[in-house]
Amino acid sequence: ANGPIRLKPFELRAFYSKDSRLKISAVKTTVPGRVLDYYRQELDKVQKTVARLTAGKIACGDAEAALARMREMLEGGQLAELHRLRFSLAVSEAMEKADNFANFSEQAAMIRRGHYAVNCGATGFYRAKSGTLFFPDRALGSGEYGYVGAYQNVVRNTDGLQTDDPELFMTEAYGVDAYRFKVTPGKYKVRLYLKAGYKKGFKPDTFVFSVAVQGVPVLENFDVVTACNSDFCQATIKDVSDIEVKTDVLEIKFSVDEKHHPTAKLVNAIEVIRQ
Repeated sequence: ANGPIRLKPFELRAFYSKDSRLKISAVKTTVPGRVLDYYRQELDKVQKTVARLTAGKIACGDAEAALARMREMLEGGQLAELHRLRFSLAVSEAMEKADNFANFSEQAAMIRRGHYAVNCGATGFYRAKSGTLFFPDRALGSGEYGYVGAYQNVVRNTDGLQTDDPELFMTEAYGVDAYRFKVTPGKYKVRLYLKAGYKKGFKPDTFVFSVAVQGVPVLENFDVVTACNSDFCQATIKDVSDIEVKTDVLEIKFSVDEKHHPTAKLVNAIEVIRQ
């Protein structure tokens, strides 16, 4: 039967029939004015967001390219693709940065100074008692920092933990292969925050792993439990200074020997500080 079919924008290009007997002789698409007004407003929001982030020297990722494409789609009336772009990961991440502008602005300034502080396993920002802003954890992708290779995370109970910042030990990245940070050549300090948070397995010779920075071993067969004096309420922080970086990437690699399980490789937070 003939008649109107109401579709949402993202349903337009998915509309088809498997019935070979059904023949569509003509299609006329009618877009209510309020729909076009909505997408014009959304386009304006994205434009303002990208402009604000750019002015604040905050990376926009692929949002700028998506914005240019959105303009084309609106002009051509291709609302399905416009809708997809508006709610794509690139644009959503840019909008999130604008909503949390102060933290992302400070993060960008820290990175420009050569200072990274990552709360491993965490999804949000955290302000340490020292005043340092710790960043959310992330996969490296096309970003300036993040984990690469194997990675798992978990939330731990930190009740009774004897440290100024138990929140930094509440999340843990484990079974992790490596972290990479985009830097300029020079000397750096790496600070590792470590706590074995799995209480049932908390015993010496369990959480044992090695760490190399720029291919140079800095911790070899390091036993986290022993470093914490076999006290579950303690954590340890290891500093490694004068790391020479000659490229634009600083890499921290975690490894285990044949006697220890890959999940023994863990880290709660990482700082990379230009000296």
